[in-house]
Parts: sequence; C-alpha cells; structure tokens
Amino acid sequence: MNTQTVTGQTKQAALPISLGCSSDTPGLERALVNTPGIVNAYANPVTEMVFVKYDPALIQQEQIMIAINQAGFGLTTGCHDDR
Repeated sequence: MNTQTVTGQTKQAALPISLGCSSDTPGLERALVNTPGIVNAYANPVTEMVFVKYDPALIQQEQIMIAINQAGFGLTTGCHDDR
C-alpha cells in the first residue's frame, strides 16, 4: 500500500468502472496503489465501483481516472467525490 502523502490530508472518491470479471479487481487495485498520490484502493466487482483514498496535493481525480484507463479498465459515466 502506498501511504506517502505530502500534506497528510486525504480525500476519497467513488468511481464507477467496467470490470470484465471479479478476478480483475486485484490487478486494478494493485495498479492504483502503485500510482503516486493514491493511498488506498478497493474495487467492488458486484457494484462495479472503485473506492480510492488519495492525497489531493499529489494527484487529482482526473489523473486517477487516467490511471484506471491506463491499467486497462474502463470508467462508466459519473463519479462521486466523498471529500
């Protein structure tokens, strides 16, 4: 788990994703936590949502969405910022 933050402040976001199957979740989670600024990630294959805790001083939500796409997973429309 990547736990380094600059500010010590974190935000949370819930993003709708397209998973091929439940066996894809560990790969997505691993790709996200290896992205600088992402503290934790949990992908739920049943709801097709990924929950991300991140440091906004290091990464923005748009960059998280890019990281999801670069990991080979699609986003569905909409996102929920839990702040």
